[in-house]
Amino acid sequence: MITEYVINHQIEFWLMCGFVMLSLEVVTGFTTGIFLFGGMAALATGGLMSVGVLPQNLVAGISCTGIGSGVIALSLWKPLKKLQGNRSAQKDNSS
Repeated sequence: MITEYVINHQIEFWLMCGFVMLSLEVVTGFTTGIFLFGGMAALATGGLMSVGVLPQNLVAGISCTGIGSGVIALSLWKPLKKLQGNRSAQKDNSS
Protein backbone atom coordinates (compact mmCIF):
# COMPACT_ATOMS: atom_id res chain seq x y z
CA MET A 1 0.00 0.00 0.00
CA ILE A 2 2.72 2.49 0.97
CA THR A 3 5.01 1.24 -1.77
CA GLU A 4 2.25 1.74 -4.33
CA TYR A 5 1.80 5.32 -3.15
CA VAL A 6 5.54 6.03 -3.37
CA ILE A 7 5.77 4.50 -6.84
CA ASN A 8 2.74 6.42 -8.11
CA HIS A 9 3.63 9.77 -6.49
CA GLN A 10 7.37 10.20 -7.02
CA ILE A 11 7.37 14.02 -7.07
CA GLU A 12 5.54 14.31 -3.76
CA PHE A 13 7.73 11.60 -2.20
CA TRP A 14 11.01 13.33 -3.05
CA LEU A 15 9.74 16.76 -1.97
CA MET A 16 8.52 15.28 1.31
CA CYS A 17 11.85 13.51 1.89
CA GLY A 18 13.69 16.77 1.24
CA PHE A 19 11.61 18.76 3.71
CA VAL A 20 11.88 16.02 6.35
CA MET A 21 15.67 15.91 6.00
CA LEU A 22 15.97 19.69 6.19
CA SER A 23 13.73 19.69 9.27
CA LEU A 24 15.94 17.08 10.91
CA GLU A 25 18.96 19.24 10.13
CA VAL A 26 17.37 22.21 11.88
CA VAL A 27 16.33 20.09 14.88
CA THR A 28 19.86 18.70 15.30
CA GLY A 29 21.28 22.22 15.26
CA PHE A 30 23.08 22.07 11.92
CA THR A 31 25.62 19.60 13.33
CA THR A 32 25.40 17.08 10.51
CA GLY A 33 25.82 18.00 6.89
CA ILE A 34 24.27 14.77 5.69
CA PHE A 35 20.68 15.91 6.25
CA LEU A 36 21.42 19.32 4.76
CA PHE A 37 22.99 18.02 1.56
CA GLY A 38 20.57 15.11 1.21
CA GLY A 39 17.55 17.32 1.80
CA MET A 40 18.64 19.87 -0.76
CA ALA A 41 19.31 17.10 -3.29
CA ALA A 42 15.92 15.47 -2.63
CA LEU A 43 14.18 18.83 -3.17
CA ALA A 44 16.12 19.28 -6.40
CA THR A 45 15.13 15.77 -7.50
CA GLY A 46 11.45 16.51 -6.86
CA GLY A 47 11.77 19.78 -8.76
CA LEU A 48 13.46 18.12 -11.73
CA MET A 49 10.78 15.45 -11.83
CA SER A 50 8.00 18.03 -11.70
CA VAL A 51 9.31 19.92 -14.75
CA GLY A 52 9.87 16.69 -16.67
CA VAL A 53 13.67 16.60 -16.78
CA LEU A 54 13.83 13.33 -14.85
CA PRO A 55 11.57 10.31 -15.37
CA GLN A 56 9.30 9.55 -12.45
CA ASN A 57 10.75 6.27 -11.27
CA LEU A 58 12.55 5.21 -8.12
CA VAL A 59 15.90 4.43 -9.75
CA ALA A 60 16.17 7.89 -11.30
CA GLY A 61 15.15 9.50 -7.99
CA ILE A 62 17.68 7.61 -5.91
CA SER A 63 20.43 8.21 -8.46
CA CYS A 64 19.73 11.92 -8.77
CA THR A 65 19.52 12.36 -5.01
CA GLY A 66 22.81 10.54 -4.43
CA ILE A 67 24.70 12.35 -7.16
CA GLY A 68 23.06 15.65 -6.27
CA SER A 69 24.00 15.40 -2.60
CA GLY A 70 27.62 14.75 -3.57
CA VAL A 71 27.70 17.72 -5.95
CA ILE A 72 26.02 20.00 -3.40
CA ALA A 73 28.42 18.86 -0.67
CA LEU A 74 31.44 19.55 -2.86
CA SER A 75 30.18 22.95 -3.95
CA LEU A 76 29.17 24.13 -0.47
CA TRP A 77 32.03 22.64 1.55
CA LYS A 78 34.43 25.60 1.36
CA PRO A 79 31.81 28.33 1.96
CA LEU A 80 30.42 26.47 4.96
CA LYS A 81 33.93 25.81 6.27
CA LYS A 82 34.70 29.51 5.94
CA LEU A 83 31.59 30.35 8.00
CA GLN A 84 33.02 28.35 10.90
CA GLY A 85 36.02 30.66 11.10
CA ASN A 86 39.73 29.98 11.49
CA ARG A 87 39.78 30.10 15.27
CA SER A 88 42.21 27.61 16.70
CA ALA A 89 41.57 25.95 20.02
CA GLN A 90 43.05 27.84 22.94
CA LYS A 91 45.60 26.01 24.99
CA ASP A 92 44.39 25.13 28.47
CA ASN A 93 47.20 25.56 30.99
CA SER A 94 45.15 24.81 34.08
CA SER A 95 46.06 21.84 36.20
